[in-house]
Amino acid sequence: MATLKELRDVRLDKLRELRKLGVNPYPATVTRDTQIGQIHEKYDELEGHNVVVAGRILSIRQHGQLRFMDIKDSSGKIQLYIASDRLKSAKHANSELNFDEFSLLDAGDFVEAVGEVMKTKAGQTSVAVSRVRILAKTLRPMPSQWDGLKDKETRIRRRYLDTNMNQDVFERYIRRSKFWQATRDFLIREGFIEINVPVLEHSTGGADAKPFKTHMDALNQ
Repeated sequence: MATLKELRDVRLDKLRELRKLGVNPYPATVTRDTQIGQIHEKYDELEGHNVVVAGRILSIRQHGQLRFMDIKDSSGKIQLYIASDRLKSAKHANSELNFDEFSLLDAGDFVEAVGEVMKTKAGQTSVAVSRVRILAKTLRPMPSQWDGLKDKETRIRRRYLDTNMNQDVFERYIRRSKFWQATRDFLIREGFIEINVPVLEHSTGGADAKPFKTHMDALNQ
């Protein structure tokens, strides 16, 4: 099994190749006009219409002259249906990639896709892509979709991974955020003012504190 450094080196090579092509792998703008969840909720309205979606790549599969890419945003996931004859050219200056350049993408990267809402012969809701832009090239691989992220220490220390890999955890944070927002909105409507005060200590600290180091033997940190 490849080490993390080896996997990162491969992605760094792809990053350099993207830049050689004139592709900006970290563009500052996104033109998304539709969330993925809206496509599933309003499929009858959106079928046959062009949409612009954006999300994180979960998986990439190739079958001859077809590629299938699953992407995910905060509202859900969807399949991108990519045919080679519809993606022969690309504007590299706009961070676009053509069909043959998809080998430079990996699971975990962020992309934007323009295409028509449709269903495959198998009945899967998809977007038939006519243009793909890279939004962010990731340098570290995501945990395996099959194995998941189960180590409690890693889940607590790396919440960004936990919320990406475990949908129930992500939804729990959304509920918590909505709860506190609703509480705050109610208090503001009732005329309360939010003021930050120290609640864990009786005297302010920080500037007059002496720096020190701790060490945890179990983690050697």
